[in-house]
Amino acid sequence: MSTPAIERWTTERIDAQAPDAQTTRAGLKLAVPDRWPGLGVSEALLWGLCQGSGKKPYQVCVDLSGPAYKCSCPSRKFPCKHAVALLHLWSQGEVEPAEPADFAEEWRRRRADRATKAAAKTSRSERSAEQRADAEARAARREQRITDGLADLDRWLGDQLHEGLARAGTHRRDELRDMAARMVDAQAPGMATRLTALADVSDATPGWPAAVVEGFGMMRLLTRAWQRRAELPEDVAATVRSHLGVPVHVEDVLAGPGIEDTWAVLGMRDSKEGRVVARRVWLLGRRTGRWALQLSFAANHVALPADLFPGQQVEASTHPYPGRGQLRCALSSQREPQPLSWQPQPVGTAAARVAWRDAVALDPWTENHPVLVAGRLAVDDSGSYALSDDDGALPLVGGLVGLRRLALAAGRDDLVAFGELSTEGLRPLSVLDGGRVRSL
Repeated sequence: MSTPAIERWTTERIDAQAPDAQTTRAGLKLAVPDRWPGLGVSEALLWGLCQGSGKKPYQVCVDLSGPAYKCSCPSRKFPCKHAVALLHLWSQGEVEPAEPADFAEEWRRRRADRATKAAAKTSRSERSAEQRADAEARAARREQRITDGLADLDRWLGDQLHEGLARAGTHRRDELRDMAARMVDAQAPGMATRLTALADVSDATPGWPAAVVEGFGMMRLLTRAWQRRAELPEDVAATVRSHLGVPVHVEDVLAGPGIEDTWAVLGMRDSKEGRVVARRVWLLGRRTGRWALQLSFAANHVALPADLFPGQQVEASTHPYPGRGQLRCALSSQREPQPLSWQPQPVGTAAARVAWRDAVALDPWTENHPVLVAGRLAVDDSGSYALSDDDGALPLVGGLVGLRRLALAAGRDDLVAFGELSTEGLRPLSVLDGGRVRSL
């Protein structure tokens, strides 16, 4: 049987699929051919039978084009350890082309049927007048909730500044968390995130008063912008809504103009807030030189999308989300990712600082901006790292493990690093070595 060649996934890409480290380790242990009485791959469909403790082996399917997963095991994690193990076996060349097993073919057929039905549904633009009226009423109710909630926050911020910050840290943190819960009720999750982040700043944190005052100031500025949103240009008002967490339907984003290019995947970072994990994937356009951010969320041990991975390139159209200075995008016309075949050009530290200045001028609430910087790795007597050149230096921030990986990956003083630049410094996410992108 002739099967089109599919680029095998790297171990890093497979690990990015797993919902947690425990599933990653368990999947590796199961990636032994003797545990699998049946294996096969047909185009993008990967399937296998994994012998567990019961009489019947688990039926495992992976659609590599999604990716999507299916397993008959009772695990609530997604993908489960069996799907992760199957991916490892395929990556190692242990899975040969074969006709799909009946259970795999049935799963593929059901997925195709669902996709056909979804495509046949009436588009959002064709909704009835009644449906549109209902949507507008819901939006109006949400706006009122946000307005009421931000009025409470504004009064609370005024009280904090009037009373001063020299109060017990535990009391302040409890109040911040209570106000964050109020913002969730007000349907302003973006403001809740800012409050929660400040609640994590303890009195033992170096420079905590400045961090708290800055955080309060940015929240008051965002509150004032919402209260006067009718006076703002539409793109600035959209930026305000974005930072408050007002949702935008991806269908509306995709209906806007797209930017066609070959996009290099230069960095990826996961962050967690409560039960929700966010994944940020940074793209740089070869022709346009534009940055784009693919942002995705998952909760309750569901795996995040991992169809794009640092070191790849993808031909696609990026559709920016509304707002001035917003880099988040939705992708369309996306082709199969390929290994990166071109060398993105870095800038110096001075140009990186200018890029950060311009980003803040467009969006004063932005927390970071992507930069690809060339420089020399420097370490001072205190063990702090920086990336320097003849025009200055950028402090390197982030976990100590990541910074040590950066030093090891560099292998020499000169390096090209990709990361997120903020007021604190540069958080490196990857190193470019020739045509390779090494995640940190």
